[in-house]
Amino acid sequence: MPRGIIVRVVGGLFYVQDGDKIVKTTASGKLRDFRKVPVAGDIVNYDVTNENEGYIKSIESRKNKLVRPPVANIDQAIVVTSLVEPDFSSLLLDKLLVQIIDNDIKPIIYFSKKDKVEDLTKFEKYFNYYKSIGIDVFVGNSLNKDNINELEEILA
Repeated sequence: MPRGIIVRVVGGLFYVQDGDKIVKTTASGKLRDFRKVPVAGDIVNYDVTNENEGYIKSIESRKNKLVRPPVANIDQAIVVTSLVEPDFSSLLLDKLLVQIIDNDIKPIIYFSKKDKVEDLTKFEKYFNYYKSIGIDVFVGNSLNKDNINELEEILA
C-alpha cells in the first residue's frame, strides 16, 4: 500500500506527497466512522483510484499534534511576534511557547519590525531570557531580510 505525508488540506481533500508526486485523496469512510480526521503532517497509507487520486486508508501514529493550526508530526515551529504595531506581548508569546514546548516541538522566536523600534535595548531582557532557556531568537525586519540565511540553515 502506498505511503506518504499530507502536505495540504483543502475542504475535505488531502494532498499526499509520495516521493516526487502529489496524490489528491479523500478520507475513507472507515476513518470517518472512528472520527479520525487527517491533518497536514500526518503520515498516511492510501489506495490509488487513478494515477493522481486516491483515498486514505489509515493514519500512522502521531508524535505530536497541534489543534490550531491543525497539524501533526512537527519538529520545530517559528513564532513570529511583532515588537511594535501591534505592541509586543510576552503573555501571548508565552502562551504559544507553552503549547509548542508541551508538544515536544522545538520553538524558534523571530521578533519582527526592529526597524520601527527607537530603542531596541528595552527588549534585550526578553531576547536574553528566551535565549537563556534554550530558544533560538532572531530579531529583524522583512524589509532587508535580516537573519534569513541563519533561519534557512535552521529550517534545513
